[in-house]
Amino acid sequence: MHEGRAAGREGRGGLRRACEADIEQFCAADQTGRDRRQCLESHMDKLSNDCKTAIEARKNHRRDKGGDDKTDNGSE
Repeated sequence: MHEGRAAGREGRGGLRRACEADIEQFCAADQTGRDRRQCLESHMDKLSNDCKTAIEARKNHRRDKGGDDKTDNGSE
């Protein structure tokens, strides 16, 4: 599989899967997209290692693609 495709999938559904328990513990149920990521990032020191890894992978993928979280439409 192409490495870029794997990183893209990790950035989308992978983040939600890796951070599911952390999202339930720290974030409001109705938060999505950028709001959810901001919530997770604000609790970075308390997150599981898998969640931290997924957040960093998403940041790196977006940076490599020249993406900007400000344009996120919330469709994680």
